[in-house]
Amino acid sequence: MKKKSLVFALLASMMLSMTACGSDAAETDVEVETDVEVETETEEETEAELEEEFEVKKAEAEEVDAVETDAEDAEAEEESEEAEEESTGDYTKGTLDGNVFESEWIGIRYEAPEGYSLSTEEEIEEALLAGGELMFEGDAEEILDYTKLTTVYEMIVQESEYGDPNVSLTVVKTPYDSKTFVDGTLAQAQNVDGMSITLLNEEAEIVEVAGKEFEKYATEMDYNGYIMLQDYYFTRQDDRMIYMVLTYTDEAAGEEIMSGFSAY
Repeated sequence: MKKKSLVFALLASMMLSMTACGSDAAETDVEVETDVEVETETEEETEAELEEEFEVKKAEAEEVDAVETDAEDAEAEEESEEAEEESTGDYTKGTLDGNVFESEWIGIRYEAPEGYSLSTEEEIEEALLAGGELMFEGDAEEILDYTKLTTVYEMIVQESEYGDPNVSLTVVKTPYDSKTFVDGTLAQAQNVDGMSITLLNEEAEIVEVAGKEFEKYATEMDYNGYIMLQDYYFTRQDDRMIYMVLTYTDEAAGEEIMSGFSAY
């Protein structure tokens, strides 16, 4: 039960990340307008497009690495970049210390309540791969590497014994708005045998978490009769989208795990 709940939580996070990467497979021809039928691609087309998009992004990343290497000895330019970074507040990944996560850039701190624990980076990676294999099978590892080109999986906290509830926090560089993320994830879920995700509110609910304003969408995930509730929280900062995925089966437990958030 513990692994199942965590896997599905991070599968949702991975699908959101695929949407952020801008792949045609993630969007699956979703139209945001109402009363328009959504058409989904076949699994073969999806895999081919994912592979092609992955190779393009990989080449772009290698090209950027080469340019950065050549520029290492340009001291004046480096100092200029550092000055700009200080003035614009460029993204910096948060830190994990035992059961406490902190992100100065996001402005969020999380301390796990009693009975909950924060996953290590290795545990997050393992769960992401397990979740990805449900959707991408043998390509899961490459897909995870692909999403990392734009995405940082910051933290996940879960109930220590059963893993339910759990909540993950992710930061992704993307121009997309929250509704595009949600529509892309709903479309991708159709490619997973036995899975369906139902959106419970078409319009975002505005909520506050740790002093920050988020757009919240509530969903219900059904995987072969195993039903969970998932809430997606979105807020934009600079050129990045910050999103959280709360997975739970009991509302009171979901509220308890969210109580660990506070302003940095």
